Amino acid sequence: MKYKHVFFIWLLADAFLALGLLAFAVYEQFSGGSKNDLEMFVLFVLYGILVSLPSLVTMLIFHFVYSKNVKAGTDHKPAYIILIISINILYLVVGLFYGMTSEFNYFYIASTLAGLLSFYLVDRAVKKKLQPAKV
Repeated sequence: MKYKHVFFIWLLADAFLALGLLAFAVYEQFSGGSKNDLEMFVLFVLYGILVSLPSLVTMLIFHFVYSKNVKAGTDHKPAYIILIISINILYLVVGLFYGMTSEFNYFYIASTLAGLLSFYLVDRAVKKKLQPAKV
């Protein structure tokens, strides 16, 4: 994996979360939500970017250290899966520390699933690109 792949994992996970948030905001608007839903959506997007930047930095630092210390040909899936889950567990602990409970738990679950799905998609694309062409 390269740095661009790690960045794309983060970006794709954020895109999945943004799409989920957009779907939720549209649902709330059509189910009798308040007039401030658009402002709340913008706030969530900006907050989501601000909150997710530490996870990007953590993933890039991990990739730097991991790529320097791992042997060539080693399976990297378990390490990155553990990293994604650990980052999300850290967010959950911080959220619980600040008293965010029910709604934040949904975000934690969605964030973990989005991270794992984006890792799977990027890993699959990288493997597909590295396979020799069949003649």
